[in-house]
Amino acid sequence: MKRFSKKLSTNQQAFMVATLLVSVIGILTITLIVANSIVYNYVSVNKERNLINAQLSADSGLDYGITQLNQDSDWTGSSGELTLFSDSDFTTTYEVSIVDDASTGNKLMSSVGRTYRDGSVSAETEIIAELYSIGGTSGNYSIVTGVGGLVMDNSSKIVDGEVYVNGSLTMSNSTQVGLTTNPVEVKVAHQSCPSGGGSSYPELCTSGQPIVTNNTSHIYGRVCANNQTDGSDMSDTGLDSSCSGNSPSVPTPQPLPDHDRVTQVANVANIISGDYNCSATTTLTLPANTKITGSMNISGRCNIVVEGDLWIEGNLSLRNRAKLIVPDTIDLGNTVDSNYPTIMVDGSSGALFRNRSNLMGNSTDVGFQIVTYWSEASCSPDCADVTGSDLYDSRDQTTIQLLQSSTARSSVLYARWSQVDLNNGGDVGAVAGQTVLLRNSASITFGASIGAGGSAPEFWIVKGYRRN
Repeated sequence: MKRFSKKLSTNQQAFMVATLLVSVIGILTITLIVANSIVYNYVSVNKERNLINAQLSADSGLDYGITQLNQDSDWTGSSGELTLFSDSDFTTTYEVSIVDDASTGNKLMSSVGRTYRDGSVSAETEIIAELYSIGGTSGNYSIVTGVGGLVMDNSSKIVDGEVYVNGSLTMSNSTQVGLTTNPVEVKVAHQSCPSGGGSSYPELCTSGQPIVTNNTSHIYGRVCANNQTDGSDMSDTGLDSSCSGNSPSVPTPQPLPDHDRVTQVANVANIISGDYNCSATTTLTLPANTKITGSMNISGRCNIVVEGDLWIEGNLSLRNRAKLIVPDTIDLGNTVDSNYPTIMVDGSSGALFRNRSNLMGNSTDVGFQIVTYWSEASCSPDCADVTGSDLYDSRDQTTIQLLQSSTARSSVLYARWSQVDLNNGGDVGAVAGQTVLLRNSASITFGASIGAGGSAPEFWIVKGYRRN
């Protein structure tokens, strides 16, 4: 049998060699592309990880700086870099410095976070934060409520000053009284019975828990409360059995702050008939002991310098960055309250502050006292006293509202027979009312006081920040 074989031609051999060569080159190219991608991704991941570590270090530096500043307001920063984390792979540090902002009275804090690898900086980031101070003034109570009590919701806080509640205290959704570094004393008398009102209202309750806390709310400080036996969510002394439960030394009901309405009415020396309106970008002045027979409506960056006591028979509305200003030349010897010029408001809608409006104290932190007098009683607004069903029906009617980042850091807001509602983060010096409602990050800062004695330390809070 014969075997046959066929020899490839020269062209066929060349084609096969070329095909093989192209295939090898293609495989090598793909391999190089994949390898390059792996190396690139590895480098990018490491770079991103180094940057994240630096950012976390800068955040830690900011927290550290605020803690140090709240312990010493003259602290100017860390003496060099401080190590946050270190191992054989990498090291992270932060460095903090502080300068005063002379134009605002605030402080600017710089926190620089760095990541080190093999002895050199592989990533760096900086946070610049603007801080403003609260407290630092004399006083006793930052908040006093009547029979309606104190209701706190949605991260609202009372960071300084004592709290006195004649009714009950309800806290929910991460609300807080006091700080771990500055406990606040809370007294609750539980004068809010019968629960449905009536002619005998208000009376001391004989049973039930006057303090209710929910959803991680917490009180830091000594707590004295009539009938209270549940000390949950209280620390830094917390519920004091010597002045709670049925102890004879439990808090007794206290009257709300005095205000001499009769004298303020008698002192009127200037009368403005009808409404007083301003919506222009301008600055106007109201003399001491003025009476407005209508309402006062201020908006559009209009600034009103109030030189003394003011009586508004209607309502007060301050909005759109408008300001009421206490001048440095204020004569407190010519006011019914020796600590503040008083704006007395009689209308049923009371006083409304919104859209970044400001009750602005002077250079010595003298602010206003806003007092509303409306009630459900037939004698309103001239009632010397309101009790029974009239008080029960008036206690939850809002006559003072501070909304949308409006501020009254040196002032007192006082709803004589009704409710104060603080909402959306506006800082207030002190508050009094039959009922006080704090919600949505509202903050009582003790920039003013109700009563005398005591002192408040200075604390620093972040106003805003940026990353460089």
